[in-house]
Amino acid sequence: MDTTRNFTKVTVRNPVTHDQEETGKYTSYEILLETSSIAFTHPSSVVRRRYREFDWLKKQLKMNHPFHSPPSLPPKKWDKFEPHCIVDRCRGLEQFLKDCCSQTVYLSDSLFHLFLQSSLSTNEMMHVVYGKGNDRSVLDEILHSGCAFDNSHSGNPGTSSSINTECEVIVHREEDAT
Repeated sequence: MDTTRNFTKVTVRNPVTHDQEETGKYTSYEILLETSSIAFTHPSSVVRRRYREFDWLKKQLKMNHPFHSPPSLPPKKWDKFEPHCIVDRCRGLEQFLKDCCSQTVYLSDSLFHLFLQSSLSTNEMMHVVYGKGNDRSVLDEILHSGCAFDNSHSGNPGTSSSINTECEVIVHREEDAT
């Protein structure tokens, strides 16, 4: 009997609330994917995404697979920056991704793979999938994305707060570099 089994583990963790002058206030979430499934290019990857990118993914999955209903996302809330809301949202986003990974139809979706295994923006993902202005394939983008370290939402001084993997609130205050 074969005792090896394919597994896919998705964890949404380490939410960070950013308050930047140029982008406003938002929370980003780290997505850790660990898998032995041949459906994925990398056995593990880490990317950081915002809620609106999850919302975009859900809409794309619905458009690409009109006979399937994508899983639900956690609801939008007025107090979305309160620690308890961030924890609830983090858990809901994780459940959304786990549910997507359990549906074979989404495992064949190029945008789903780029979302989980590349640090491309939503516009860049669309350009890769639909061949606009880029000669690289989806596989090329995933292989060359550097998805183990996503720096697209960091590097600017300011005030941010995050919640560790146990969902405890941690507040970071950084002095403005200017």
